[in-house]
Amino acid sequence: MIRERLQRWGGTAPRPPAGPEIADTGLRVVHAVTQGAVPELMRVIQNYNIVQFDGTYYAVPHGLAVDFESPDVRGHPDIFAGPTVKSVCDWVSARTAPVDRTPTAAFERDSDGAAGPAGEITHTPVLLDTFAGYNIVTFEGWVYGIPQVLGDTDLSEVDVIGLPGVIRDVSRDVVESEILERIRSEPIAHEARP
Repeated sequence: MIRERLQRWGGTAPRPPAGPEIADTGLRVVHAVTQGAVPELMRVIQNYNIVQFDGTYYAVPHGLAVDFESPDVRGHPDIFAGPTVKSVCDWVSARTAPVDRTPTAAFERDSDGAAGPAGEITHTPVLLDTFAGYNIVTFEGWVYGIPQVLGDTDLSEVDVIGLPGVIRDVSRDVVESEILERIRSEPIAHEARP
């Protein structure tokens, strides 16, 4: 079954086998994550984010929400995992056609031609998703997590970074991870929200 999955999914490594039994407990470690590990966007290639998490590099299609702490992330059919940035970038390049980089009205490259979320500038706020009581919005190269309790907020009119609970980063994954961390650290305050 694993070989069938590997062939169907293009070679993504399966979850590593469970470790040795833990001293007379009958338990085995199946998956472990380094404490404090966070996903880090390394670069963007065409329609993939190249993300480093806990010593492994991943090619993740744009728009795919990923729980990098899940033991099944390597087995996801749309994600490729590799030991180096180069191996993952080579995989993406071999499987994708060149993309037309001509700027459009909504998105354009910044002056130095940078790639990645910060290199794609939206001149109007774009709602990407709602997530755990937050609106996820991209605007002027940033991704914002804006608490829905703040009501309608126009990023082109208001500097939201000073408002309570607002999160800003160049990576959607980082914003969503911060939202989850805030929910874990303040479960009572989060449950009290309408």
